[in-house]
Parts: sequence; structure tokens; C-alpha cells
Amino acid sequence: MRDAGIHDYAVLTGADLVVRGQAGHGGPWRIAVHHPTDRSRAPLLLEMTAGAVGTSGVTGRQRHVVDPHTGEPAGQLVAATVVGPDLAVADAYATALYAAGPAGLAWFRPGSDYRVLFAAER
Repeated sequence: MRDAGIHDYAVLTGADLVVRGQAGHGGPWRIAVHHPTDRSRAPLLLEMTAGAVGTSGVTGRQRHVVDPHTGEPAGQLVAATVVGPDLAVADAYATALYAAGPAGLAWFRPGSDYRVLFAAER
């Protein structure tokens, strides 16, 4: 999009989002990220001018990560949501965390560019 001269945008595809630049009101993009299973919880509100939110699990595009031996959904999580500067990396982390379960939380160190917003267990 930047090559086409578009510098301010938000692109949502499924449960993944990437933003760059300013929102229409001239400030950062305001993003509400809902808990994957508890709709009674208030959403997390993010303000971003550059970044991405990647989500993997059974609440969006279902059965896209499966155990190759059983054909059943992989992992112990219902969903995993990761935020960071690059969508491809955030989505890869979310998918790997979803498949690995809570043990995958060890991948995220303080000060990392990527952080877990949700790792909802089954």
C-alpha cells in the first residue's frame, strides 16, 4: 500500500489487523480487541500508528491448526492473540502459541517487540 502512495490505513482480514499512519480523526488508530471467549469482559483498547494484531484459534477461522495425528484442533488453547510491529510475525507467534499451549508463553520476554494479549485456555 505504501508503494501505491497510501500511508494511512487499517486492514482487517479475519481476526488479523495491520495499521499504519493516522486514523481519519488525525490521531492513532483505536483498536478494540475482544476476549475470545468471555464477551462480558470489556475489550482491550489499543492505540497504534504502526503495528499488527494476529489471532489464531477456534473462534475465527476454525480448524486451521490441527494435530496431524488425530485431526483434532491442536493445543490446549481456544485462541491466542499477539500484538507487534509486523503482522506476519505476530500471526506466526499466535499460531505457534495456539498449538503449543501455555508452555509457549515462555517465548515472550519483557522488552520484546511482541506481546501476548490473550492466551485463552480450553
